[in-house]
Formats: sequence, structure tokens, C-alpha cells
Amino acid sequence: MTDIYLSYLNCPKCGEKNPHHRHNIIDTGLGPELTKLIIDWEFFKFSCQNCTNEQFVTYPTLYLDVDNKIAIHYIPYIDEAVLSRQQSKLKNMSLNLSEFQCRVVHDLESFVEKIQIFTDKFDDRAIELMKFTNSPKEENDIQFT
Repeated sequence: MTDIYLSYLNCPKCGEKNPHHRHNIIDTGLGPELTKLIIDWEFFKFSCQNCTNEQFVTYPTLYLDVDNKIAIHYIPYIDEAVLSRQQSKLKNMSLNLSEFQCRVVHDLESFVEKIQIFTDKFDDRAIELMKFTNSPKEENDIQFT
């Protein structure tokens, strides 16, 4: 169940009002082309129809791959209420969340990266561990003390 609604945004450059499709849930079973748009960094782009100004517009969304049992919650700001609403929607879809790999990310780069990792059938925990062990060790870094 892809959940989309139409909103209107004012272009920050020219002020023109433009339609914008916002996806609250991205169901890969119903819209596999959306995964490619996310990976190609096109999904959250807003283009003004008047002056062609482009910019990213981010908002909370849920990436759902029912076949592979993956749910990635993208919440650009820390808000437990948004996470609760997204999980309630999953439960209303009669999905057993205990069978899913659920992840919560708060920045767009991490969201895209998680989708790339799962699309390529890798284990994101192993990738995160490799990133952690290969990160530069700085003196007095709380991460390594």
C-alpha cells in the first residue's frame, strides 16, 4: 500500500505555488521504480514548474519491502510520535513486525544507503560494523575510549 497525497509548496526562489506528491509509505511491491528514484537521489527533489529551481524536500516516510521483510523508517527529525504512527500503519496492514528487519534513520544519506544495502542483499549490520572499524581513530574520541 503506497500512501501518497498531494500538497502544494511555494518555490523559495520565485514564490510560485507548485504541486508536490508526498509519499508517506513507499511500498516496493506496488512501485518498484520508486526504489531507483531514491537510490538515484531523485525521489525527494522538488522542481519548480515556473523557474526550474530544484531542491530537496524531506519529510517522514516509510520504505516497505514486504517480500524481503524490510521496513526503513525515515524521520528527518527525532519524533517518537511519527515512528509510532508509521508502525501503527504497518500493524493495520496485518504485517507481523517481528518478522521484519526494521530500521530508523534520521538523515537522507543514511536512508538512501540502507535502501542500497538491502536492495543489494547485504547485511546492514555488517556494513555499519565495517564503517565503524575503518573510521579514523582520533585521540580523546569517546567512540574509541
